[in-house]
Amino acid sequence: IEFEHDGRTRTALLTIPSSYGGSHMPLVLNFHGNTHTASRQRLLSEMDETAESKGFLVAYPEGMGISFNVGPCSGEAQVQNVDDVGVAHALIDEVAARLCVDRERVFATGISNGAYLVHRLACEAPESFRAFSSVAGLLAQDLCEPTRTRPILHFHGTGDLVVPYLGNLFLDSAEKTMQDWASRNGCGASQVTSYEVGDTTCRRYDSCPGNGAVELCTIEGGGHTWPGGAEFPGFGKTTQDISANSWMWEFFSAAGP
Repeated sequence: IEFEHDGRTRTALLTIPSSYGGSHMPLVLNFHGNTHTASRQRLLSEMDETAESKGFLVAYPEGMGISFNVGPCSGEAQVQNVDDVGVAHALIDEVAARLCVDRERVFATGISNGAYLVHRLACEAPESFRAFSSVAGLLAQDLCEPTRTRPILHFHGTGDLVVPYLGNLFLDSAEKTMQDWASRNGCGASQVTSYEVGDTTCRRYDSCPGNGAVELCTIEGGGHTWPGGAEFPGFGKTTQDISANSWMWEFFSAAGP
C-alpha cells in the first residue's frame, strides 16, 4: 500500500488473515532493521503465520533509504530528518481507512533499527499503541518522558555483535534499558521468571502497577536475529527455543486499554 506523509510517498506491505470478514481486528506494525526492507522483515520474522492463526493485521513499513530515523547512526532517514513517528501514525490511519482496525489494539514491534523506533514510539507516542515489543534494538535517545504507561517486552541475544547485549560506551545494556523502563512504569526491583526453555529465559518485573508490564527475554548465545524466525546467515544464532511472535502476542493480548 502507499500513503502520504510530510510531502513524501511511503509504502508498506499489509498482511490480512483469512479470518478477516469486516470485523475490527488488531493491528501490529513490524519495522525492519537498517539496510533491510519490509519484504525481508516479513520473511525473517515469519509473523504472517502468527497473524493467520491468531487473527490480526500486520503492516510492514518501508523505511526511507532502508532506514528509520531514531537519532544518530540512522542512515538516510536521519540525513533527511524524516519524522518516522508521524509516519507510524499516518500508516495506522491509512490501514484504518482501508480496513476495520481496532484502534484500541494497535501494537508495535521491530528488529535492530526498527526496534530502536519501537522504543522511540513508546517514549513519544504511547497514546497510539497498546503495547510494544522490540528485538535486538534499544533506546537511542536521552530524553524519554512518555505521557502514558504502556507494557514493553524486549528480546535480545547475548551473542549479538551488532547491538551488544552488554552495551558499550555509547549504548546502555539490554538489562539497563529494561530497568529504566521498569522505573518509568513504576515497577519495583524484583523480577520473576516467566519463561525458561533451553537457551531462553524471560524475566518479568512482578510489581508493575496498572498497565505497565516490563519483561526481558535473554537468549544465551543468540545473535542479531528474530527468535523463532528464519535463519539470518552472518548474524549469529537464531534460537528456536522461543517464538518471539507467539510470546509477544500473548504479551500484547494481556495488555489493558
